[in-house]
Amino acid sequence: MEIKGVTYSKDYAKLFKQMKGAKKEFRKILKDIPHQSVRNNLSTQVDNFIKKSVCDYPGISSREIHDRMPSKLYKICSPQIISKSIKKIVFKNL
Repeated sequence: MEIKGVTYSKDYAKLFKQMKGAKKEFRKILKDIPHQSVRNNLSTQVDNFIKKSVCDYPGISSREIHDRMPSKLYKICSPQIISKSIKKIVFKNL
């Protein structure tokens, strides 16, 4: 950034003020965005992962889906939960 090479002076104060204003604007923009549009909840992420796995690997078992899950989803799920989710998503039994 430009501010690192500037000694404390009027230029430094101007750059610091610009950066502070830009940070405020950025935070304001982020607060206006609803959280749900940025990120899905965990159950939606699990359902999306199950759909993708079944489409990519037909005939995959719920245990194999569970083993392929990212660690965040792996910790909150079990093969039994995946099996119930599959029935809810309207896939055939695996």
